[in-house]
Amino acid sequence: MANHALQPPTTPLASPAPIAAAGFAGALLAGLLLARDVQIGVAVMLAVLYVPIVMLNLPLGLVLWIPLIFVERLPATSFGPTLVLMLVGAAWLGALPMRSALVGAFARRHQVLLWLLLLMLVWITLSIFWSQNAEAAVEDFWAWWVAGAAFFVVATSFADRRYLPLACAAFVAGAVISLAVGLVPGAIDRAAVGGELAADEASRLGGSYGDPNFLAAGLVPAMALAAGLTAVYRGRAARWVLGSAVVILGIGLAATGSRGGLVAAGVSVLAALVLARGRRVELGALVALGVTVTGLWVATSSPETWERVRSFDTGTGRVDLWTIAGRMTADHPIEGVGINNFRSASAEYIRQPGRLQDVEVIVERPLVAHNTYLQQFAETGIVGAILLITVLLGGLRATWQAGRRFTLGGDARMAGLARALLVAQVAVLSASIFMSNGYDKRIWVLLALGVAMFTVAVRDDEARQARG
Repeated sequence: MANHALQPPTTPLASPAPIAAAGFAGALLAGLLLARDVQIGVAVMLAVLYVPIVMLNLPLGLVLWIPLIFVERLPATSFGPTLVLMLVGAAWLGALPMRSALVGAFARRHQVLLWLLLLMLVWITLSIFWSQNAEAAVEDFWAWWVAGAAFFVVATSFADRRYLPLACAAFVAGAVISLAVGLVPGAIDRAAVGGELAADEASRLGGSYGDPNFLAAGLVPAMALAAGLTAVYRGRAARWVLGSAVVILGIGLAATGSRGGLVAAGVSVLAALVLARGRRVELGALVALGVTVTGLWVATSSPETWERVRSFDTGTGRVDLWTIAGRMTADHPIEGVGINNFRSASAEYIRQPGRLQDVEVIVERPLVAHNTYLQQFAETGIVGAILLITVLLGGLRATWQAGRRFTLGGDARMAGLARALLVAQVAVLSASIFMSNGYDKRIWVLLALGVAMFTVAVRDDEARQARG
């Protein structure tokens, strides 16, 4: 077990008096704003409640922030996650003097990964200068920096093993909340949240994103984490809750009709079978049962979803978009066309040799590439795409090493959770083959949790060595 006496303090302030004063002032401000604008007033009121938590306990504050990333596209809550992230950043900076040793050790241990991440963000920023549509590039590049900052903050804030299962559980809770929001009649206006689906696909479940593909990309990793958490929380009630979450998320995944989500689920099952030492037969039987039940449900209750799953390129013109991405990469192999310029430049490539089936999604209703990696190649060239892929592989490697260290140290519970997290990472990155979501915070939070697990595993090893 970890030596908790070695963990850094989570309280950046010596006295709670400044927080109390700030809370009083915030409450007064919230009351005034409620009288003028209910939405802003509620946001400020929640922030007032959140400030003491994040300032006194940064890891717990991050745990509470993770579910919010699943609802940040909703107009009613879009301001909240951004405000909370700003508070998290302020708390992280405030606690930096007390956590400097931890951050320094993290920077030394993951020096290559951090440099690659920084170079990727700088290259994305530089691409603004050769973009055809600089305004579109400026709109997008900051989101990459926010995702990078979230990765760094999360990766350097969970030094105490007790919070890592909670963070994983928070991710599961966020996926369930996102799914539940989509089930409320009239709760989602797809046009308002930016959903790109056609009107004839309105029957597919889109969750809080209004987009079934984005919803599915979060459901699959959440299912893996929920299954992995049963290795940590072994009580009957906890296992019942986690098992119910897996079932609910699985049904939700089927209701999305997302082929990318189903592919991600298949890849995650293969990864789980490879990683599940000593439990492959049990896991295989459960997977077979789940696939059979889900397949029967889809075939009997939602024949349109079954037909969609059987037909690969319907609705989005995905193959044509991938063709255009390939043409862009060939035309600008090193630097790309500039971040967030795929839609602006795609119409220029329709007259090249090669048949395109659905020109509408390129000219009349231009869409993104529906593939994170191809879009990165097209927009930032070989340089940007290789940097992104290398950073992603670095995060996967850290998670795998964490699981290996936990196993060697005899910590079966954390080892099981680390393997589940690795499966979740593989799932979300597999889903990105069918959607453009490179700066999706869900990806970067999952990768950061893997890096944080590696930090905890190393500290456990050091503690055991110190005890002799």
